Amino acid sequence: LGVRTYAVLPLNEESGILEWVENLSPLRSVVSDLYNKRGMTTSTADIKRAHDARVMPPYQFYTEWLLPRFPPVLHHFFASSFTDPAEWIRARTLFTRTVAVWSMVGYIVGLGDRHAENVNIETTSGACVHVD
Repeated sequence: LGVRTYAVLPLNEESGILEWVENLSPLRSVVSDLYNKRGMTTSTADIKRAHDARVMPPYQFYTEWLLPRFPPVLHHFFASSFTDPAEWIRARTLFTRTVAVWSMVGYIVGLGDRHAENVNIETTSGACVHVD
């Protein structure tokens, strides 16, 4: 197990330059593309409007309104990107393990601001790579 490393040149306390890492796709774009291919589009503005206008408890809103609009789709990325069964299981296992390692590293060093733009998938291996 391990994490993908890359060079960082800090410019000040708030910004810097990161080394370019080949074959990465942000999790948000991977998942958004999968939803769009299935004709499932809901904007964050739609979600906010529905949440603000909701008449049901938060848990019910989550399970009855939000979850049906965002079913699991990431498995489709792995199925289409890794068509050989051995490659597929290798990529899924690597993804799962690298997510776990990055989660532990992030917790230990106090990484915040984790969102779907700085969590990436390496498209050639399936590995999870955090960038930010």
